[in-house]
Amino acid sequence: NFCEEKFTKHGDLMNHKKKNHGDKVAICWNFLAGNCTYGDASCWFLHCESEKSATTPEWKCTLCDNEFRCQSELLRHKKQDHGHLVQMCRNEVNGKCIYGSQDCWFRHDIRESAFESETSRNEQNEVIEKVFGMLEKMTQRILQIENYSLTK
Repeated sequence: NFCEEKFTKHGDLMNHKKKNHGDKVAICWNFLAGNCTYGDASCWFLHCESEKSATTPEWKCTLCDNEFRCQSELLRHKKQDHGHLVQMCRNEVNGKCIYGSQDCWFRHDIRESAFESETSRNEQNEVIEKVFGMLEKMTQRILQIENYSLTK
């Protein structure tokens, strides 16, 4: 939580957050696309980067070093570009995620897992090659040991 105040309505919370904690509010995607129907006064999200305080931290992806204006953009990027590393949505597992697979920052589909990722498949192939290489070396070592014990 970023504030001690309590709200009974989600709209009141979002308006308070925008007014008093602008550095915690994401840029409105619809505004950036030129089609926010709420307008600046009613929209819960920021319509201009200048609304963000000058001290707003930049969010950086630790996997690819891309930088983002807000945490929500970073988390959406991670899901889209590094999805195999994003954990499953606990709420979806329980069948109760209110955001849906498109808007949730976490994976909803098993197929989004590491096994379906091209990057991960390459990593898996490398691991498999290493395992088979180790098995081959172990087999050779066992044969050497057996040959040594037979010659004694």
